[in-house]
Amino acid sequence: MKTKQLIITSLIAVSLASCGGSKDDDSNSAENEQYKKDSIAMAKMGEFFSCGDDNGKIGFKDQKGTFVIKPQFYSADPEFSPYHMAVVQNKEYKYGVINKLGTFVLPMEYDFITSQRGSVFICSKNDLYGIIDVKGDTIIPFTYKKLEFSANGTFTCENKEGKYGVIDIKNEVVIPFKFDFISARVVQNRRMFKDKNMKYGYMDSLYKVVIKPEYMNAKDFSDNGLTSVQNSSKKWGVINSKNAKISTFDYNDIWGYGYKGFAAVTNDFEHYGYLNAKGELVVPIKYIVVSEFGNDNTATVKLNKADVATFKIDTLGNIVK
Repeated sequence: MKTKQLIITSLIAVSLASCGGSKDDDSNSAENEQYKKDSIAMAKMGEFFSCGDDNGKIGFKDQKGTFVIKPQFYSADPEFSPYHMAVVQNKEYKYGVINKLGTFVLPMEYDFITSQRGSVFICSKNDLYGIIDVKGDTIIPFTYKKLEFSANGTFTCENKEGKYGVIDIKNEVVIPFKFDFISARVVQNRRMFKDKNMKYGYMDSLYKVVIKPEYMNAKDFSDNGLTSVQNSSKKWGVINSKNAKISTFDYNDIWGYGYKGFAAVTNDFEHYGYLNAKGELVVPIKYIVVSEFGNDNTATVKLNKADVATFKIDTLGNIVK
């Protein structure tokens, strides 16, 4: 099993080594060889976990509870990625990336760095975003106002003119920069977007428009295949992934559906009730929500904002004693 793991690690290292750089072949070959050796060495180290010391500084401990990277950071990823790297932050709120050897892969000079996905990091500096790979090479220049991981190896971006589009890892345009918004989040094969007329609709994961932009406002789909949208009368209702109307459009706001299949609705932005997955108002709009429905199928609520005492209701609005 260990031999197999080392072979896989070596193959990953070889693949990553081809990600970028414009150095001469000899230099690049030497770097690749060292990268492979380091990857194999780090794969043998086991898991490291971030942990604070008595002074509030964060370092990394091994499975025996011994600090293997001394406490020196203000914050850090909980653990190292499969590529043996972790994002860290110093007291000046600058971000960098270290590997298990304690070596900086990216210096502490970035305003923000996402946790690693695949072999790259999204980084920001001077209010612009770009992408850097695990060898420290910039593979997408810092030219975007916003840049997020999305589906199928693509990235949703906002350019300097405030328009959204989609690029791939080679910085080639997949979707032209002509939208006012494109969500990076894809749920139930649906992603939200806003067109130049300020209307919301939905695309699928391949950016094909499947629900035309006709809504004044909208939210991401939930895992049950439903979402809430606002019509031209500025009232909210629920639709499914085929744009069928599931509820009436009678509400001033609707939260997204929780994992138990209920969505909180309101008309005064203070008191809430709940819709079920059929769009039916099964809990009347009279509660201040403290917590949504959990595994016991109850939600914690109170009747007035000033109330200290809370109580639980079931999915029909009955008080649970």
